[in-house]
Amino acid sequence: MQLSFEQRITRLEDYEAIKVIIATFSRGADAGCDPTILRPIFCDDAIFDIGQFGVLEGGDHIVNEMHNNTDIGFNWTLHYLISPVIEIQDDLNTAQCFYYLWETATHPTKQGKEDSYWIGGWYDATAVKEKDGKWRFKHLKLTVKLMSTYAEGWKPVPGSFDELG
Repeated sequence: MQLSFEQRITRLEDYEAIKVIIATFSRGADAGCDPTILRPIFCDDAIFDIGQFGVLEGGDHIVNEMHNNTDIGFNWTLHYLISPVIEIQDDLNTAQCFYYLWETATHPTKQGKEDSYWIGGWYDATAVKEKDGKWRFKHLKLTVKLMSTYAEGWKPVPGSFDELG
């Protein structure tokens, strides 16, 4: 399919807009799964397949469950979503996305402590450009390949280099 100059520019703008929703997912997840950050990046009928952790359906439900999970699941996270491959389809309104996940997280234990985790895997996603011109996730699938505790745990950031051991 031969694209016009305008279509090629739109495709580049769309590519950047999709990278923004990927980064916004990280930012929202790392802000306690803040619904005000996360809700705008999901379609109303979105599906989030979290593998062995379940499947969430509907934009509102996805965001509410992610937010509620901070009480029983990972209560602190730092997501790195890296090396995105974004393939905008010929219809210019659908994109297939792949990107890696590298994450640090903490999970509360039943003993009132926290376990620290390394998590690695990837996301496969379908993004769509909706009638308002905004790109959103229609389908998001997480594949976890590594989830391991970090016995030493995370330490607070030192106030200066003098505080480093």
